[in-house]
Amino acid sequence: MNRAPTPLLRFENVSRRFGPVTALDRVTLDVRAGEIHALLGENGAGKSTLMHVAAGLEQPDAGELWIDGQPREIDSPRAAATLGIGLVSQHFALAPALSAEENYELVCRAGRRLYRRRDLEHRLERDGRVHGLRIPSRRPVGELAVGDQQRLEILKALGTESRILILDEPTAALTAHEFEELASVLRRWRKTGRAVVFISHKLEEVLALADRITVLRRGAVVGERIPGDTDATELARLMIGETLPPPLERTQSKPGPVRLRIENLRAERDVGPPLEIPSLTIRGGEIFGVAGIDGNGQQELFQVITGERQSEAGLLEMDGEDRLQADVSQRAARGLGAIPADRHRHGLILAMSVAENLWLRGIPGDRRDLRPRWLRWLPGTLSRRRLVEAAAPVLAEFGIRGEAAAPVSELSGGNQQKVVLARELSREPGVLVAHNPTRGVDVLGARFIHEKLLDHRARGSAIVLISTDLDELLRLSDRLAVLVAGRWRELPPEDRDRDVLGRALGGRLSGGGDG
Repeated sequence: MNRAPTPLLRFENVSRRFGPVTALDRVTLDVRAGEIHALLGENGAGKSTLMHVAAGLEQPDAGELWIDGQPREIDSPRAAATLGIGLVSQHFALAPALSAEENYELVCRAGRRLYRRRDLEHRLERDGRVHGLRIPSRRPVGELAVGDQQRLEILKALGTESRILILDEPTAALTAHEFEELASVLRRWRKTGRAVVFISHKLEEVLALADRITVLRRGAVVGERIPGDTDATELARLMIGETLPPPLERTQSKPGPVRLRIENLRAERDVGPPLEIPSLTIRGGEIFGVAGIDGNGQQELFQVITGERQSEAGLLEMDGEDRLQADVSQRAARGLGAIPADRHRHGLILAMSVAENLWLRGIPGDRRDLRPRWLRWLPGTLSRRRLVEAAAPVLAEFGIRGEAAAPVSELSGGNQQKVVLARELSREPGVLVAHNPTRGVDVLGARFIHEKLLDHRARGSAIVLISTDLDELLRLSDRLAVLVAGRWRELPPEDRDRDVLGRALGGRLSGGGDG
């Protein structure tokens, strides 16, 4: 009888707790050489925590890690790298002030020698071409679109000599074509005898790519499947413990008065031709979808609407009032809600508590009730205890798993996104702009966010939904436009089709005119 080969990486009865929360509950899992092993689970199921244990970012409270059949103590990221373990975290580990080339060099050749800038640019361009992941060069990474930062993180990992590559939500900001390019790279990587741990909420991607699939729920392993023997329905049931409800059905829109109006708006982009919007009118009770591949003007559109970026010319009205020169706080005070693409950089203050993040925009209702009794005379003072008490019903309504008094950094990515959503929607915004609101969120969480957007549409909000997820746009939007290299084109109703939309994103849509 042949013995099974020794796994490259094995978790044996690994447990980890954060205060009263059990993040990992006696997890046993092995990762074999020459395989792509997918890890599935809801937000907060323990996927990232388990991989952080392997990468030396977290220490287990119980259990062991084995590398090549030997027990190992991985007490730091350096120790993990020495053992050949590489991690691409769902939250980018990039130096925002450095260029893409400099960030790439920090990981790939750290400490070995000095490189000329031209050599770095050539190396990044070459590796990006080989792996199908092109990235703008010579610019601070902090100025890049989220999709470009995601591609850089993946290139950094592929440029190392890791034997075990952990990818935590690597495709959250990638297009379908870019996923296929990455899948080809990972399949070649697998053939060299190395291993990949692939974490994703996109079930179809997992089924297309993985050799084995392990599902976590509430910190415990609840099943292991072979892709050919399962389907998305069964995997979703394992993840959430019940059958998924039927898909949402968008009801007929009942447009109200005009809430957002843009005319002849022009704004400079960080790279490429300027963003130009000839005309856009959105009424209350409408969701206007904006499709585009990251880096084509979506980030600038979001910033122009929220006031983070000034436009050179044009008209921007909210509820009939000119807001073109208003700043971020003034627009928010007048009923603008904003869900940014990058919750860590623009949506949350990670060192603050969940409750404090919920009220960053101000507290709806009577603020005086939340002041300490002995300091009510002093403007701007708030009782932390009362903030936590006020947050409790909001956490319950939005299904946020976590303690209101805990740092928001301790929540899973999906629960952090719900904090941003709760803060913005609790203010009953007249106009809401949401940029990739379900990125990195599990299937049940994405459905919840969609339900909330449709609910506020029904209550009279005008919603601008900027997304790289074509299915999301087609499911939710009443009207659609595409952004390609800063150029705006509204699509007629007969072009509400995935194939037509895909061709439009490639700049191959014929006929029609700018909206």
